[in-house]
Amino acid sequence: MKKLSVFLALLMLLSTFSLAAFAADGAVLTVGSATAKPGETVTVTIALKNNPGIVGAQFDVKFDASVLSVATYTAKNSKFLVPAFDAEKLAAKSKVTFAMATLLEIVSGDISLVDVSFKIADNAAPGTYDLTVENLSVYTYDESADKNSDKQFPYVAATAEKGTITVTTDSGSGTGTGKTEGKFTASKTYDNRFTDVTADKWFYDFVTTAYEYGLANGTSNTKFSPDSKFTVAQALTAAVNIHKTYYGMTVRAAAEGEAWYTPYVEYCVENGIIAEGQFTEFDKKITRGEMAIVFANILPAAEYAAKRTGVCPDVTSDMACYKAVEKLYQAGIVGGDAGTGNYRPNDEIARSEACVIFTRIALPSKR
Repeated sequence: MKKLSVFLALLMLLSTFSLAAFAADGAVLTVGSATAKPGETVTVTIALKNNPGIVGAQFDVKFDASVLSVATYTAKNSKFLVPAFDAEKLAAKSKVTFAMATLLEIVSGDISLVDVSFKIADNAAPGTYDLTVENLSVYTYDESADKNSDKQFPYVAATAEKGTITVTTDSGSGTGTGKTEGKFTASKTYDNRFTDVTADKWFYDFVTTAYEYGLANGTSNTKFSPDSKFTVAQALTAAVNIHKTYYGMTVRAAAEGEAWYTPYVEYCVENGIIAEGQFTEFDKKITRGEMAIVFANILPAAEYAAKRTGVCPDVTSDMACYKAVEKLYQAGIVGGDAGTGNYRPNDEIARSEACVIFTRIALPSKR
């Protein structure tokens, strides 16, 4: 514990130094979103995307203290040490400060950092309340640098994306959870059924949200198979489910003797989601580029409002998927790999990666 105390103290002091920048692509700290009623407690996940490798981070999460209060928080990654929750210290505060660090072990890749539970005031008015990040600093470790110098802990270029908590008086559908956003309503609550979808995984929030909103199901009652690849038929089915929910439409059942996915293919063609003959093999794995083309065309243009510029560096204007990836990227629906920023359009898409697209298209608060 003495080693931890010394390192956390060092981490707090580093923010006062003028540090050398590290990793030009930039990490992104994201705050999750949730919907609930007055008096309820909801939990959001704070995660780091495009992470090139860090040993520590510190930041504040600011919120409306007249509506929200921090009920508790817990570390999501066992490699990061986080100060113990202190309810008395946080009482009536409008922000919570996090200083977390490893014991000099560099951790890279998309990671979940901490779960924060907020209690919604009993008299909270319906509305959407921001969870904004301030004073963000993210650090890595350079073993070759002079000890006790600021160069030993260079900072990682990082930005933050806010989360929201939506307070609603909606009673839901009776069988659902009461969570709604736009035209989408959660129909069930995730009950930790998938043994391969655990809270320490980067995709946990996306898979569980997709499950709750009926956008994705498991491969069995206890498995989601997050690393398995998505087929064309599965992708088109997911696109139809989002489209028909948004527009209040239906899809027919498969007739006796025809493939289960035939009605979904017909629906996509009839509603302009894909062109006739765009796909001919529906059991083959769909690529990330093909996935973008399908999902850039299922909702009105206003639902893809741009929040940033640019496109992933490995997606060029001569590619068939260029316009689709650019549209989804600028809307905050897709991003690139940590470090490179590449989209990998020719790679097959994993089920966990597909859930990112589903949830961010249906629920803008996840972008």
